[in-house]
Amino acid sequence: MDVELGLHVGFCQEWGISEQELAELPEARATMAYTRYVLDTGSRGDLLDLHVALAPCLVGYGEIANWLNDQPSTLRGEQNPFDAWIAMYESEQFQAAMQAELEWLNARLTDVTPARFKELANIFRDATRLEIDFWQMGLSLTDAELSR
Repeated sequence: MDVELGLHVGFCQEWGISEQELAELPEARATMAYTRYVLDTGSRGDLLDLHVALAPCLVGYGEIANWLNDQPSTLRGEQNPFDAWIAMYESEQFQAAMQAELEWLNARLTDVTPARFKELANIFRDATRLEIDFWQMGLSLTDAELSR
């Protein structure tokens, strides 16, 4: 998490946004929706609920980085301002964490009842929808939306 956070803060600094300015920016609604959903899910549920709510982020980012790396059209190196992002999420360290999480989840999911599996599938579905909104925010968010 520290490596990931440092990378994102570093991107902001490269774009002229200091860490202090970043801390003072209003939190976007998509960020609040996803992070509060994860926190709420972990608070009202158990550890498995929390892991399932985090899976779209942890597994999703690793899979997206792998997919981008596999695309011949993906620019690498200095040609791509997000190359460091791709490199971090496709790194052995992150991929190992992602695989460990998948193994952890799969080991626990084998013993759940059909009703519990449905609950967990709903958590995963909702978290995935919120994660999609989080990504979409980066594609379409306007300054006016940020100030709300």
